[in-house]
Amino acid sequence: MCEKTKSQIIIEAAYEVFGNKGFQKARMEEIAEKAGVGKGTLYEYFKSKKDLYEEMYRWYIEKYFNSLGQNLDSQNTATDKIRIIIKNHLYHLHKAKNLFMRLEADHSCNMDLSPKIKVQLHNIYHNNFNEIKVIIETGINEGEFRNLDSSLAANFLLSSIAGMGHSMMFLNISYQPEEIADKILDLFINGMKG
Repeated sequence: MCEKTKSQIIIEAAYEVFGNKGFQKARMEEIAEKAGVGKGTLYEYFKSKKDLYEEMYRWYIEKYFNSLGQNLDSQNTATDKIRIIIKNHLYHLHKAKNLFMRLEADHSCNMDLSPKIKVQLHNIYHNNFNEIKVIIETGINEGEFRNLDSSLAANFLLSSIAGMGHSMMFLNISYQPEEIADKILDLFINGMKG
């Protein structure tokens, strides 16, 4: 196992502090203390609090999307792979509820991300969107799914699970990821028709 770099340690400390306090209330001194470095060291790696926040946000989104793909290789069918993606999404949100809510609040309060970070986030999202699209196309080609627009289906799946997570968090609904994943999968695969 490779040792974490100092910038990675700082980003993970920022993840905890921003997650607990949000961007406005978090202080660089707290992040430095949590990371076990001096405040000046933070500025050797990140030019500002906003720069550190953006890098932490990019890392968080990349970590989130990487978590969606965990255990996919052990699944045989496209349906099973989609179930794992849904379950991983719900587990991730359940685990990172405080940070997720803080990030949403920061962005709804005009926390504008730099163009560079927006491009990086777009690329991360696009790569994962394409992976889900390929799973759906495989399901179509193998006769598991009917012939449909795989791009629309992939977008619908990502939007649905994100929206479901938002609703559960902001409405403070308690759920078991395993149980709700099966219900979401059933809706996605079988629809609402009787």
